[in-house]
Amino acid sequence: MYPFRHIKFWLLVLCCWGSCALILQAQAVFVTPYPQEADIRVFVTNNQFQADLVVFKVPFITDITQPGYWYFAEYEFDAQRKICFVKNVYEAHLIIYYTKHRVEAGWRRPDKSYLFR
Repeated sequence: MYPFRHIKFWLLVLCCWGSCALILQAQAVFVTPYPQEADIRVFVTNNQFQADLVVFKVPFITDITQPGYWYFAEYEFDAQRKICFVKNVYEAHLIIYYTKHRVEAGWRRPDKSYLFR
């Protein structure tokens, strides 16, 4: 009986660790109007090939399954990062392009992925 409890415990730990890893990889963001409060300043472009990241908006945090899927959190504590949208590209840490297709979402410049670690 004891080995089964031990196995159940480690399975529970692995499941929790896996879900935490997904949340850490997830890109749940909270939008703040103040650049000094933001972790990342973001510029939105109309040109997909200029973007560092192609973003697909998802309606639920559970829909975040890969980089490039963004969930816009209503509350700051639900988000992984605070972002602020800027009007000039030279002020931005990250340039994004919004897509309507899930398959297009992802990093175009993976060297910028450190912003979400």
